[in-house]
Amino acid sequence: MQDVERYLDELDQDPVIRSIKTQLSSLEARIRPLVSDDAWMLLLHWEGLWVQYTQVCVERLYPRNGTDA
Repeated sequence: MQDVERYLDELDQDPVIRSIKTQLSSLEARIRPLVSDDAWMLLLHWEGLWVQYTQVCVERLYPRNGTDA
């Protein structure tokens, strides 16, 4: 588990990832006031499904070979 935490910390230091996270936060701040609560919940659900989709794709491309990451 420490390896995962260390890896996530390393990712947070990556300039490309930091830039994307900043852009995502900025867009979220701009979109949220423009939509109803129902629309916002739909958007969050859609976003969550994309996260799941991406995770499954990565797991299929890079199987763990029986070891903990």
